[in-house]
Amino acid sequence: MFMYTDYNQHLLDNVKKIHFIGCGGSGMYPLIQILAAKGYEISGSDVLDGSIIRYEREMGVKVSLGHSADNVIGTDMVVYSAAISKDNVELNAAASYGIPTIERSVLLGYVSRLYKDSGVSFVGIHNVHASLKRLDIGGALNTTELLRICSLLEVAKRVKAYGRSGMDNEKQDSLSSLFAGIEPVSALCDEIKRCILSEEEIADDASPELFKIRKSIRGMNDRIHAQLTKLMNNSTTRTYLQDAVVTMRDGRYCLPVKAEAKGNVPGMMHDQSSTGSTLFIEPMAIVKLNNEIRELEIQEQKEIEAVLASLSNQTAPHIEELQLDMELLAQLDFIFAKAALSHQYRCTAPIFNDKGYINIKDGRHPLLDQKRLFLLRYGLEKTSTC
Repeated sequence: MFMYTDYNQHLLDNVKKIHFIGCGGSGMYPLIQILAAKGYEISGSDVLDGSIIRYEREMGVKVSLGHSADNVIGTDMVVYSAAISKDNVELNAAASYGIPTIERSVLLGYVSRLYKDSGVSFVGIHNVHASLKRLDIGGALNTTELLRICSLLEVAKRVKAYGRSGMDNEKQDSLSSLFAGIEPVSALCDEIKRCILSEEEIADDASPELFKIRKSIRGMNDRIHAQLTKLMNNSTTRTYLQDAVVTMRDGRYCLPVKAEAKGNVPGMMHDQSSTGSTLFIEPMAIVKLNNEIRELEIQEQKEIEAVLASLSNQTAPHIEELQLDMELLAQLDFIFAKAALSHQYRCTAPIFNDKGYINIKDGRHPLLDQKRLFLLRYGLEKTSTC
């Protein structure tokens, strides 16, 4: 597999179409925004729908729910996050098709250098004041809040590394203290990323109990499908079905039964079609199994809440560091933005004097077309009158 693992100045040469595996993650969204705005054709895939995916679709990103080898066909590069399993079907397909793959953090570093004259990107900063207040009074955070804190810490880590790379112990500057004050809290960031895959998905191994519950759910699903398949393959039962498919109604597995055959398929009716010709019946043979899987799903939700509570408890001791990180990053972002604007307009710093005169040389109005305006030379002394 051709895999980028470090910065490469020609990384996006000849690249037009980029596919993101796990595009619903909060870490992928800023990258997709930047690259889509730069004219790249973006596609993505994820297992669950969510607010981020809806935003991406509104931007024109083609998003597929579920992973498939077909999703990477025709793309020039495939981007994945550290949470994506190395045996992911799309990663394997990219390898077989000879499509380069790159980890999200590596591409983010490259994009930061490519599109920011400052050499560091502040994309990913979130205002987490409300979340920190909730933590301060003992509350628990949801997945979105924890991912935003994680994103803030990733920016802190990136900016801290940038500050170190340009710092000489013998040559400090006015920004050195700001860089030095940033605390990435890397262990916390890594733990959040390990446990939370996206706003809608918690990793199976976020806790041993969650892994156990989900394994039981998968086993129970297999048993239910086996039982339903057995019913559908029965020649007599098949004649009572509108279609030989399994459907879900109110979170219960059902079979679509012809209305006139209602009495021939014992079970609980959960819904009917708009015409009334099809009844969605939960066969009695799987009622107990459906009840058991429902109990497991309730246990799963409770364990997810326990995982989020644990992550919140691990975050709470770092409230002060997070508040300081947010303030310092906001200051640095503003400073670098001013520098970028100054560079864009070719500005120069004024030299102040205490002699009471103003002398503007080659002045330009920043809002006028720089190619068509006249340069202004203007002088005003203390004794001048207007």
